Amino acid sequence: MSIERVEKALKATEYPNVPIFYIVAVSVFVGALFSAIIAVVEGAKIRLDNRKLRRELRKQETEINYLRTQPPATSGPEPDEIEVAPVPAPPPPDSGPSTRHVPSAPVYEADDDDYPPNSDDDFYTGGRAV
Repeated sequence: MSIERVEKALKATEYPNVPIFYIVAVSVFVGALFSAIIAVVEGAKIRLDNRKLRRELRKQETEINYLRTQPPATSGPEPDEIEVAPVPAPPPPDSGPSTRHVPSAPVYEADDDDYPPNSDDDFYTGGRAV
């Protein structure tokens, strides 16, 4: 098996009888070297971007923790809160003897003919609110 030899000219210099294997090997080596340089440059760029993002993330987390520990600036109503009319103050109690408690719900008095109750298990004897 014989090795083929070619003439190679780079710019103004000629290289007679150079084996093709050397040309291919040098081309592969130059391509790998070029790819490695590109990979290192891109890796450095990515590491710098990651460092910048980590710094920004730390700053954001610090700000969030600060805001979580602060009391609210205003205690205004919620935007979707239902407005409730203010409850009127109760009238001042009268000091006279005619003051009587008025129940808020109707109260029915017990029937007189059922007192005392006929059944032994019913202990309720007062009026009932409805």
